[in-house]
Amino acid sequence: MKELTGYLVGVRLPEKAVPRCPDCGWMLVPWVRDDTFLEGTFWQDSLHRYHRFLRRWIMDQSDKKVLLLELGVGEMTPSIIKLPFWELTAKNENVFYACLNRESSHRPEHLRGRSLYLQGDLAETLAALRQERSIAANIK
Repeated sequence: MKELTGYLVGVRLPEKAVPRCPDCGWMLVPWVRDDTFLEGTFWQDSLHRYHRFLRRWIMDQSDKKVLLLELGVGEMTPSIIKLPFWELTAKNENVFYACLNRESSHRPEHLRGRSLYLQGDLAETLAALRQERSIAANIK
């Protein structure tokens, strides 16, 4: 951020000075809540699909076992994924919560025995799981 202040013209930053994603070239934006993030129609549509999923697989079929697998979710907005997953796990004995994240975190004490926390790189961990699955398939 400090490097960007040298490009400021009044209160504006020239477009060429705005950081871009190294993979796709898309302009990076600051962490904001606006009509494109957490407020817009895409978010609302996704939220409705998520609630339909919850009703179908957790609330309406309480006899089904469900794994809530949280992959690579940070701590910036826990109210979006992390806390709802914890709440769903706490309220339904057939739900198990598992989290895989690069950064260290903690397993919620109130979910002891019904949760798992793994620390590691997502790509490496999934590759190792695929390898284990392949080995197990050849043993049968």
